[in-house]
Amino acid sequence: MGSFVEGIGLLALTGFLWALVGVIFSHVSRQNIEFVSFMFVSSLINATGAWIFIFKPNYPVGGGGVVWLNMVVVMVFASLFGSLGFQLMSLAMRKGNRGVIWAVSQSAMILPLFAAVFFFNEKLGVLNWLGIILILVGLATLGIKKNATEKSINSAGGWLWMTYAVFLLVGISLALTTLPSHWKSFHDGASLRLPVIFTTSALYFMVQIIAKGKKFLTRRIFMLGLTYSAVVFLGQICLYRSLDGLAQFGRVGMVYPVAMGICVLLFSIYSVLLLKDEFKGRMLASVIGIAGGIFLLAL
Repeated sequence: MGSFVEGIGLLALTGFLWALVGVIFSHVSRQNIEFVSFMFVSSLINATGAWIFIFKPNYPVGGGGVVWLNMVVVMVFASLFGSLGFQLMSLAMRKGNRGVIWAVSQSAMILPLFAAVFFFNEKLGVLNWLGIILILVGLATLGIKKNATEKSINSAGGWLWMTYAVFLLVGISLALTTLPSHWKSFHDGASLRLPVIFTTSALYFMVQIIAKGKKFLTRRIFMLGLTYSAVVFLGQICLYRSLDGLAQFGRVGMVYPVAMGICVLLFSIYSVLLLKDEFKGRMLASVIGIAGGIFLLAL
């Protein structure tokens, strides 16, 4: 039985690895790297690993054939929304403030919360609602100009509106991934959800490669895709170990918000110190509000 400190340490490591995912993603978005090919390679590696190490063919999906088929359909759509969201985020990162874009994309976790509250009658505390309000205010503040002469932070190619679209697409994807968990008598004993999600993503990007005749594999793309996949995989391992470690102390609910809050803060620091992105005035206040709101969701 692990200690509470060990669980917190794994939680912090999860947040660090998620921030590293953002670092690699940002690097690929701004460099002369074919993004679709990069995502195809990383998705294919993740799908292969998921089918080999996660899928359990001897454990049927609980709930019968219809429920199994419904789950697969939902996961396919979740993957398509997520893949489109990440593709749009890559385009936004080429034009705008990467720290802001990453913070907004991570705050999309509030949409599954809304779905759970309004459709499945789950309860949130006062501090949780305050966290949601801080996130929404932070999102809204990004798009407000003080006066007509102020230069809009969205002037460089509409990147802020792309970011809002990313928030919506990723949020819908996350909400869909949680949907089967609300079904009665459903149990994914075969651990089929992640293999379906990664396979759908690989097919989504493969279709674009074929349609556009893109070069899908170079040494650089393969190494970046492999590194990205390894960091994502390690992040998942640390996530589930921190969930298991903190479950014995009744603190499972803090895992996702705290890990995402750490992720947002670390990536914002990276964005300022190494990418030289500027955080001034409302932009800084918005990111702080979003990060603070994410932390409040853990309470």
